[in-house]
Amino acid sequence: MAQSLRTTLVELFGEIAAAGWVAVNPIEVIRLEAPTVRRARLTIDDFLKMYRAAADLDPWVQRSMELGLVTLQRREDVARMRFRDEESGRLRVEQGKTDTRLRIPFTLRLHALDWSLEEIIRRCRDPVLSRHLVHHTRHQGRASPGDSVHPQTITAAFREARALAGIPIEPGRTPPTYHELRSLGIRLYQQQGYNPQALAGHKDAATTAVHTDSRGAEWIDVAA
Repeated sequence: MAQSLRTTLVELFGEIAAAGWVAVNPIEVIRLEAPTVRRARLTIDDFLKMYRAAADLDPWVQRSMELGLVTLQRREDVARMRFRDEESGRLRVEQGKTDTRLRIPFTLRLHALDWSLEEIIRRCRDPVLSRHLVHHTRHQGRASPGDSVHPQTITAAFREARALAGIPIEPGRTPPTYHELRSLGIRLYQQQGYNPQALAGHKDAATTAVHTDSRGAEWIDVAA
């Protein structure tokens, strides 16, 4: 919020300075303190505990966790993945937040868990007829078997799996959310010597690097 407000004020006073009403832009000299990340990072050990705990929940919960970790996509994009988006051994993903268009190869494999995208998609194909990779397998509220799972429902299920696994949180931190799958996946890919920048849909390496601390119009073909 502070960064957004500062950007707006810089632009505003830039116009005022250009009009000659002030000599310099006073906002540009204001230094923002680096924000403190309070959300706990998700470790591979804690992920595995949660993944095993999720076996007691609906089948789509584990599928959503697998897809989020291996593809590095946000929950909204995972929820929109459809079987018809498969094309010549790749999964097409249009990121809702950035409009980046990716083609992710089925052969993409996360070595830490020995999971490939192709194997995960195969597990998504269950007896329930559905267009969506992550889908309901039973009636739940207004949802029928085969319906896509709402992003908020994915978040709630992730939280439930975390509670079932009994993941401890250090004082002063908030529990890891579904978004932390993206961060964990980036770190695991880097450990195996794979550059995840294109897969994450990041325009520059600095954005990818944010996920490694302790805490478009054309399709982009992601390398396997």
